[in-house]
Amino acid sequence: MRRQISLVAFVVLAGLTFAGCAEKTDVDGPSVVNVKEPTEDEKQKALEYLDKGTNASEIGNWREAVAAFDEAIRLDPGLAIAYVQRGLMHGELEDAKKEMADYNRAIGLDPDSALARFCRGVAYWQSEDLDKAIADLSRAVKLDPSDADAYETRGHVYSEMGDQDKAVADFKRAKELDPNVGE
Repeated sequence: MRRQISLVAFVVLAGLTFAGCAEKTDVDGPSVVNVKEPTEDEKQKALEYLDKGTNASEIGNWREAVAAFDEAIRLDPGLAIAYVQRGLMHGELEDAKKEMADYNRAIGLDPDSALARFCRGVAYWQSEDLDKAIADLSRAVKLDPSDADAYETRGHVYSEMGDQDKAVADFKRAKELDPNVGE
């Protein structure tokens, strides 16, 4: 059974942009090197395609969303959020390999993206790689301690691992942050 990331959480977080492309490296994500800096016009058009992709995803047009995110990435290869959003769409299309590649690329571009870490953590959970899921979800919580969804998701993973004490602690923290989490 496929665990789903809340579309509402996705839409809220989709408004975030992660700009810039430098020679960043991350042990678990590829680095981006020697990428031409996009012009201001290309950056603006990339954001327009990002919006188009987000709008398509909100109504369930996954393939249309992927095409829009592809174009955003073509215009601005350093736009980490476009990789995250395209990864989410690949997940909806049940293409785990492309989904994970996009999350890895986003993390390579922006190692401190709590959203990318959260999404990759969920993907690891879906593939039953629970240790890697915990690592990414823990990093997401560290990067954004106010993310109730990350605590709740990590609680589910801890529960599956049999660590009920940590699971309960995460569920409690998630409810403290957002009394409506999990509903």
